Amino acid sequence: MRVFSFTENKKNIFKYFPWYIQNKKKITHVQSWKDRNKYFVIKIENIQTRCMANTLKNCHIYINSNILPKLQNEDYYWKDIISCSIYNIQNQKLGIVTNLIKTPAHDVLVISNKSKNNIKVNKNILIPFIEKKIIKKVSIIEKTIIVDWNYNFE
Repeated sequence: MRVFSFTENKKNIFKYFPWYIQNKKKITHVQSWKDRNKYFVIKIENIQTRCMANTLKNCHIYINSNILPKLQNEDYYWKDIISCSIYNIQNQKLGIVTNLIKTPAHDVLVISNKSKNNIKVNKNILIPFIEKKIIKKVSIIEKTIIVDWNYNFE
């Protein structure tokens, strides 16, 4: 099976067990794995056939966040900024963070902008996660992110 890791050091995915695969299976151990540069090929106990492996295709792996290392004061995990409200420096609400995309240059926030004056817009806004230049403030406690980003809602 192929696994794509989004941990900062991609091999760290193997430090965080058990894995939970979209309520389908709890994995407590990986028998073996090979690094294939952009992903890992893994062998899981009790998954003996390609058909069995295909039942887990395109599933997300979850872990219990309690097993993650504790962070310093202003550090945060990606999971912490999902569902944060995004405001620009003019205090316009741009939307809510629904995802992050990892790119070679920098991470990108995916912002769901569902309404303008209660009118359904349903557009995603992509904002580069460049601290100080674009990302001005992240408050995990308030679940808000302030960005230097102008967006035309038209």
